[in-house]
Amino acid sequence: MLPGYPVSCIVGAVQILRPLLKHRGRLPEPPHPTTEARLDRKVASEVGVRTFARVALREGEDGPVAEPTRVGGASVLSSVARADGWVVVPEAREGVPAGETVAVENWEYDG
Repeated sequence: MLPGYPVSCIVGAVQILRPLLKHRGRLPEPPHPTTEARLDRKVASEVGVRTFARVALREGEDGPVAEPTRVGGASVLSSVARADGWVVVPEAREGVPAGETVAVENWEYDG
């Protein structure tokens, strides 16, 4: 019952399906690994909509830097290939300004 668009499917699998399967199997669910990084450019989002902005990580002078690969376009699989994870923008926010420190949820983990 996952969505058909690749990005939506990945987000749904990680955010909903994986925790559900862990819970149903009575398996431990370790926290999703994150990387604290400074946002390279602004991430736009609409108030009332939770946004999963794909980002690529690189090492900057002051530590990790998150560079948005694409915010919209759930059918754009290449944005996933270029990304190391995503930044969750809560429903109450209208985007995240450049320079803010964000938690990047990594795509891959063994949890």
